[in-house]
Order: sequence, then C-alpha cells, then structure tokens
Amino acid sequence: MKNPTQRNYFLSVLPFAAILLLLIGSVLIAHKIHSHADGVLGVNTMADANGEIHTVRVFDSISSVMAIDRDNHSRKKEIPPSSYTYDRATTLLTFSDPLPYADTVVHIEGKICQPEQFFLHDFTGDSDDLLVILGERIAIEDYEYTFDPQARLLTFRSDIHPETDGNFHIGYEAANGAHHGFGSWKEKDYDTLSALQWQHLHRTQGAPMLVMKMRSKQSDKKLSKEAGFPIALPKQHSKLDGTFLVETMEDSEKRVTVQRYFEKEVLMVEARKDEFGQPDKPLSTEEIGIGNLSVQKTRIIGTYTDALHKEPTEIPLIQYNWQKDGTFYQIVAREDQVDNAEQILADVPKK
Repeated sequence: MKNPTQRNYFLSVLPFAAILLLLIGSVLIAHKIHSHADGVLGVNTMADANGEIHTVRVFDSISSVMAIDRDNHSRKKEIPPSSYTYDRATTLLTFSDPLPYADTVVHIEGKICQPEQFFLHDFTGDSDDLLVILGERIAIEDYEYTFDPQARLLTFRSDIHPETDGNFHIGYEAANGAHHGFGSWKEKDYDTLSALQWQHLHRTQGAPMLVMKMRSKQSDKKLSKEAGFPIALPKQHSKLDGTFLVETMEDSEKRVTVQRYFEKEVLMVEARKDEFGQPDKPLSTEEIGIGNLSVQKTRIIGTYTDALHKEPTEIPLIQYNWQKDGTFYQIVAREDQVDNAEQILADVPKK
C-alpha cells in the first residue's frame, strides 16, 4: 500500500502527461495544414512563454505567412509581407500588428536551408538533454546530426531530409522549464513515439519507465477491452483533453492504468484495476454524493511540483476516490481546483 508521499508523487509526474499531450497536439495541427511541394515547406508555430514567435526550422526565404485560429481552423487570415520581418539567424518572426486571434497558430511556407537546420533558441542544455528521433529509433549524434550547444543549432547530415524521409521528432526542455516538441509523426505511430520519449526520459531524468498510449478517440468500451477492466471515464471537455492507456512494469509484471487529462482544469482522472492506497494520516475524510457517484473525499498534505519543475512544496490536497463496476478511480486536486474536480466527477456516465 502506498504512503501519501508516494501517492502524491504522481503530481510531480503529471507534467510529463501534459508534455506528451502537447507534443501530440502540435503534431495533429501540423498534419491538418502541412504542405511540402516544389521545394516549399510549410510549418506551424505559436508564441512562446515570452510572446516570441520562432520558426525553429531555419528558412532561407519565406513566401507566405498565415494566422489560423487554434480553436477553429476554418478561421484564417493571410499576413502581408509588409507586416512581418524574419531573422534567419534566430528564426524570429516579428509582426508589426497584433495577431488576429487570441490563440493563434502561425503557418509559414518557404524554402528551407540546406543542409536542414533547427535553431533551438530557448534551449540551454547539452546534447544529452536533446531527443532526436528518425524513423522508429533515437537518432545517432555526430553521425545523422550534429548539435552546437553554443549556437543552439541542430544540423542534419546533408543527405537526411526529415520531413520526407519518414517520421521525425525533436524534443527538448527550454530554459524556463517549458517543454517543446515538433515533428511529423502520424497518429497511428504515436505508441512508438511514446515508447521512445519515455526511453529518453528514463535515461536522462530517471523518470519511471512506462509507455503512454494515446487513446483520446477511443470509446470507454474499446478502452475497457484493451485495458482488461471496465472503464467509465468523465467525458472530455475539449479537443485538447487527452486520454492515455499507461503501461508500467512493477515486480516484472505489466500494470495498466487509464488516465484522462483535462487540459483547461490541469487535472487527471486515473482508473485502475487495483485499489488505491490510503494516506496514513488524512486531515479529514467524508463520503459525498456527486452526480450518480458515491465519492470518498479526503483532505491530505502532499507534495506538489508544478509544470516548470520548481522545488516540491507541501500543500493541502483533496483526494477523490470512487469505485464503479469493480474499477477504482481517483482525482487528486489542489484546494483551488475543487470546483473543477467536482464538475469532472459530475460528468461520469450513469451506465
């Protein structure tokens, strides 16, 4: 049985789920509006934490720039060349006027440099902190690509063209702790991408070895069949929410959990076949009814690490546990997330 510290460690791991969701989400957008023809490449980018927009991939010249509403891809606006400037040395794209949408994807088309290069403007680590995937394996540094930490420039071998040679992915942690990833993976290959990402995190950061399989489009019925136990998850609130089937190894046995991450609420519901361990010294415990559920609501003191990897902090946490059809569920929330957590609980299907 897990103690409170072990159980609440999951909140430290939670950002990794958000990382995977962000990476896959960016790939989904890229596939919808990606183009590659006649030597012209189209890529997508968004403003970073500093409000700057970088192409990351180094372009020799840009032929068009389009602003696309992230929430509604049918809303687009061509940006005239007179309204932007591009710095090839830093890949910074600067606009003279504000972008038209609150959450804007910027689609750029143009001719890329040869050999192909990526300028990781906000990366301060070394090559060991960089994940480069080609095909279905982690690429070999100094053979398939080189990375100059001082210049922050990644250069592929001249005969390698990652957009057309197959799946590729580049991932890294920025100076401010945010995680970035981009590439050309197709949804059918996400399981392989996930395995390679976690292999890298395990080697470089000591993350527990696991594989997160994205299952956001699967019904509870299909999830139940793959997981091996009944699943009845709260409904997703937006297209940015993600559902994952998570496989870990414990005592040489494969363990399966199902997790649904709610992007806006920054909360996760976890479902498992085995009962969750109870804290040794709960501050309070009560049984409450939410929707069609009878839920155990427990107030505990736990450790929390936010998505920017600040030092772990002891804070009050609310742990919601319930059982349905022999499957055990849990949400762990900060006190300021209680309303959101209970709204999620209210969305659990009746059947």
